[in-house]
Amino acid sequence: GLERLLFSMLPPLALVLQSTLRDPIRHSSTCAPWAARSAKANAMCEAASDSPTAPICEAQLSFAGVLPKLVPTAPVVLSGNLDVDVEARTSQSFALSEEELIELTKQFLNVQFDFAGASNPNNLTLSDLLADNFEFWGPVVGPLGKDTFAEAFGSFKVADAFPDGKNDYYQFHRDPYDPARIWFITRFEGKNTGTLAGFLPATNKKVETPPQAQSCTFNAQGQITKFTIGYVLDRNLGNTGGLGGVYGLFYAIGYGLPFPEGQPWQPSPPYFLLTRGGRFVQDLLKPLQSVLPLSK
Repeated sequence: GLERLLFSMLPPLALVLQSTLRDPIRHSSTCAPWAARSAKANAMCEAASDSPTAPICEAQLSFAGVLPKLVPTAPVVLSGNLDVDVEARTSQSFALSEEELIELTKQFLNVQFDFAGASNPNNLTLSDLLADNFEFWGPVVGPLGKDTFAEAFGSFKVADAFPDGKNDYYQFHRDPYDPARIWFITRFEGKNTGTLAGFLPATNKKVETPPQAQSCTFNAQGQITKFTIGYVLDRNLGNTGGLGGVYGLFYAIGYGLPFPEGQPWQPSPPYFLLTRGGRFVQDLLKPLQSVLPLSK
């Protein structure tokens, strides 16, 4: 009888063993040590220990090659991290969802730049997309109203100047403090083989911009009330001299605009003396310190 009982238990034991080898965490009463798992992985792991149908836990983060003393030994609690409850309440205060706002943003970008192949099935114009109270802002430009912006940007004829121009957009997301606003990052690459602004001859120079933060803010009707561009995230990247927006395009192809804002940043003399020239200033002051009570 005992032999028959043991024999009858072999098939289910084999199934359990096979399942456990394939998914060891789900069938464990406790999760494996932290070993630097992500917060999502930990949440999944905790759920898996209570439910046989819970999602499989993610693999532990290995931090391969990282110095041992730098590897977190427990989930990192960031001081000042955004309160997800506040973010959730804020997002609910605007009727349009994040996904809807992102789609409206992409639609606007296709119409605005009008590069070859840009999708515009509704044959929209900038006038259709921009609210009457629209404002355009850049680091040193703005505010420009709806008509002024449409006229100014249209005059650059960027698509004509860069027939192979390619905008790379990424990291679209809703502003947790402003649920009507979508932020994203863009990089542009293109070769200047056409006339810029209708009169500047092609230089055949390639442009690679640094990553720039941009944003679109919408009203409840889906029209854009505010558009910001040109906020460079790393001025050491690309070949625009650290400039964003059209100023960077002009500079990269050899048509740098004739005012300081259209040229790569240079420190002012006072700033240079207070930062990079600090040692030089101190050396100049040393002879005076013995005569004047500068330190008193």
